[in-house]
Amino acid sequence: MQKKRCYFGCVEGELTGVSVISNNIKDAKKLLFEILTLDHGLECWTDMRVRWQRKARIEKYPIGFAFLSEEEIQEGVECGAYGFYEEGTCRSCGEITFIYSIDKPPFAVCDDCCEECLKDSKSEQDKDRGK
Repeated sequence: MQKKRCYFGCVEGELTGVSVISNNIKDAKKLLFEILTLDHGLECWTDMRVRWQRKARIEKYPIGFAFLSEEEIQEGVECGAYGFYEEGTCRSCGEITFIYSIDKPPFAVCDDCCEECLKDSKSEQDKDRGK
């Protein structure tokens, strides 16, 4: 079985880009170059930035998969392939807004719910320490 990894690629200087599932960074760059050239105006290999999304939970996605549609990008935020999405659905309150990827369920939340998750997390840590 090949080792799968998630890579995020973008045009240098941009915050938005595309995440893909690949065996290695070389194959990821090939996939990302095609997508970013068509969708994001990439003109040269040297203008592309690619990074490994180490914490992404990608077990269910095949090699060669790219998170492109709105639904796939939402899933990408939830699994950690993306750090945020400007028009996502918060899994906690249901609001369509700017959402973040977090490491604990519900995984994709808005600012308000993220603050609540952090408060809950701090409370759990305090309980574990006996405070």
